[in-house]
Amino acid sequence: MPTVIDILEQLESNNSRLFKEELLQTQNNNELLKQIFVAVGDPYTNFYVNKFKMPRLLETSTVTDNGAVMAFLHFLQNDLSTRKITGNAAKAAVEKFFAGLDSRQAKWCQRILLKNLRCGVQATTVNKIWPGAVVGF
Repeated sequence: MPTVIDILEQLESNNSRLFKEELLQTQNNNELLKQIFVAVGDPYTNFYVNKFKMPRLLETSTVTDNGAVMAFLHFLQNDLSTRKITGNAAKAAVEKFFAGLDSRQAKWCQRILLKNLRCGVQATTVNKIWPGAVVGF
């Protein structure tokens, strides 16, 4: 079974809307993938960190791709979006989190943080697969 990062890489590699819809349809029971699109697409949730210094990344991470993304989403939703950690402490926490990732994991976690996956999937496509997942502004 492919990891969510594998799926996001596939979505990024192909410009066809129909390909993206078909791929997402095969993953319609993938809750982690849905959580990623909800976190990125929700206009009412802010993570309050836009700039940070990317630390030196690991060659290979000891954490699985799905584990890294799950932990990052938990960190975003419980610490950053709730403003439990703010300012320079938030930047330092993000940098510390990224220090434990490999380059591929860091690429996608950074895109989630910046709320721009750059894989060509729009909110309307996400809502076709998971109705009501991404709310409008």
